[in-house]
Amino acid sequence: MACAPAPSPGDPTAEPSNTTATDARKWLTDVTAQVSVDFVHQAGAAEGYLLPEITGSGVAVFDLEGDGDLDLYWVDSGRLKDDGTTPSGDRLLRNLLAESGQLGFEDVSARSDLPNRMGGESYGMGIATGDFDRDGWVDLLVTAMGKNHLLHNQGDGTLRDVSEAAGIEGADWTVSASFFDADGDGWLDLFLGNYVDWNLSNQQPCYGDSGEIDYCGPIAYPPQANRLLRNRGDGTFEEISERAGILAVTGPTLGIVAGDFDRDGHDDLYVANDQAPNQLWRNRGDGTFEDIALFAGCAVDGEGQPQASMGIGTADLDRDGDLDLLLTHLRNESHTFYVNDGAATFRDATASTALAAPSWLMTGFGIGFFDLDRDGWLDLFVANGSVKVIEAQAARGDPYPLREPNQLFRNRGDGTFEAIRGPAASAWEAGAVSRGVAFGDLDNDGDTDLVVSNSQGRAQVLRNDANPDGTWLGLRVLEAAVDAIGAWVVVTPEGATRPQSRRVSTDGSYASAHDPRLQIGLDGATHANVVITWPDGRIESWSQLAANRYHVLDRGTGQATDAASNGL
Repeated sequence: MACAPAPSPGDPTAEPSNTTATDARKWLTDVTAQVSVDFVHQAGAAEGYLLPEITGSGVAVFDLEGDGDLDLYWVDSGRLKDDGTTPSGDRLLRNLLAESGQLGFEDVSARSDLPNRMGGESYGMGIATGDFDRDGWVDLLVTAMGKNHLLHNQGDGTLRDVSEAAGIEGADWTVSASFFDADGDGWLDLFLGNYVDWNLSNQQPCYGDSGEIDYCGPIAYPPQANRLLRNRGDGTFEEISERAGILAVTGPTLGIVAGDFDRDGHDDLYVANDQAPNQLWRNRGDGTFEDIALFAGCAVDGEGQPQASMGIGTADLDRDGDLDLLLTHLRNESHTFYVNDGAATFRDATASTALAAPSWLMTGFGIGFFDLDRDGWLDLFVANGSVKVIEAQAARGDPYPLREPNQLFRNRGDGTFEAIRGPAASAWEAGAVSRGVAFGDLDNDGDTDLVVSNSQGRAQVLRNDANPDGTWLGLRVLEAAVDAIGAWVVVTPEGATRPQSRRVSTDGSYASAHDPRLQIGLDGATHANVVITWPDGRIESWSQLAANRYHVLDRGTGQATDAASNGL
């Protein structure tokens, strides 16, 4: 990949993107205040340029009560030093859509057993969702530097901390996590992505380009090993990292995502490491994994260089029936797009997407593909925020001078993206220190909305208003009343020649968790056919599903079929 020349340094909030697409229509509308979301993240900043202050945090969209609408969980970080102040703490917000018919949230944090953020015992990072005990209620794993917290959904609108009993607390610096079925037994196992071995006593002094003290990068500290925990099926987990082979390679991990990248029927793991080669852990199907990233072409960029990988976007972007990857990176490193050939062999196709130049000036964290305008092509949102002091902002007296505009890219349908700019872009371009972003249909209108976690700042809820009249198909894919994580779904709109593929999942982006339901843009079609390959390889199909509504597809209710009829 040929990198673009480095632009002159400056304040990214004042610089234009290298690609433009001015459009006066509304795309994403900031409705944060309108829906009564008032969460303000506390990073404990101004404590001496401590590394954890620039890494958090994430957010989850999930159905707390099983009432069909998405609730929110915001992870607060807190303070690294106990100075007697009381941080705001994690927040659990209940969606009132089912009762009132209008999108809006109420704070129900006090009803649940949420993590204590005082004194640095558990400095909050990210979140993962999954029904680990298969009782029909979505549970949460809140990651931290220090104690992680497994929050069991009680089924009555409350969460209870069962970390100690489940055996998952640990004492590492865990940023991202993923619930996935590592061994094919039907129970969701847990992968924990750990960063570096940092504490207050080994803090190193680091300096920016100006010679002034600044935040360190990960190479100043040794990386921590990641962990793989097997779900025993009785509410507890056992450590299997060593025997699974996960300890063979370490790196400072920030992002992780599960997926069957080689389409062999077993979920693999892709791990994004900060300033170190990334890992692709191929699931051998016998309880062990091997890192094949270097040979698969997705450990380093096209020039053979490791990058500062943070967030992961994964999707079948080219509609060829496999999972591709997009990695976010530091400023002066373009984001990297890896195209999958179907057998987990990747090539760096960043230059062909037109994403290299506009990403060069930004430091990307949260990321995700979604069909913004219901045209059947997956668009892209990237949450940005620097990890090094931006001198122009510091000179203006900004107490947290790391602000960068977020970016929204529309898929042209030819393998390239255009940046959406113009007056309407102020909803996401205002400039914040964004980290996690989660994707889900908050108002149940069939398109994907976004929630963004801003470090040391106010959260954002961005409602999708891009194409309210476009046709769509909504799918909830269930197996024994539980979201079928890992199921592969192929949708062919009526009259279409190329199907769309999706994986049922909640992981990816950066330290955040997403709506397991699928929102498929039909580009005007009124019906679609659906083929699902279940995690155990069985295949079922559904014909002529009507557009503009959600369908619940339970295993066993479709027509049994074979691999030759899966739509690809």
